[in-house]
Amino acid sequence: MNQKVIGTNPTSVAIFAQSPILRYGIKDMLESLGHDHKINCFSEFQDFIKSRVTDRQIFRKIVF
Repeated sequence: MNQKVIGTNPTSVAIFAQSPILRYGIKDMLESLGHDHKINCFSEFQDFIKSRVTDRQIFRKIVF
C-alpha cells in the first residue's frame, strides 16, 4: 500500500484500486472506524481527474 499526503490537512480520502471489492471494502472499513472525511473510490487515476471532487479539496491518497 502506498500513501501520499497532498497538503497538510486532508479533508477527503481518495481510494484507488482496480478491484471494486477492495475499493469499497476499504471505504467501509474507514467508515466503521469513524473516519469523518469524505471518501471517494476510483478504479484509475484518470477517473479521479475526470471527476469533479477535486474542487478545492485536499486529499489523502490511498493506492493499492
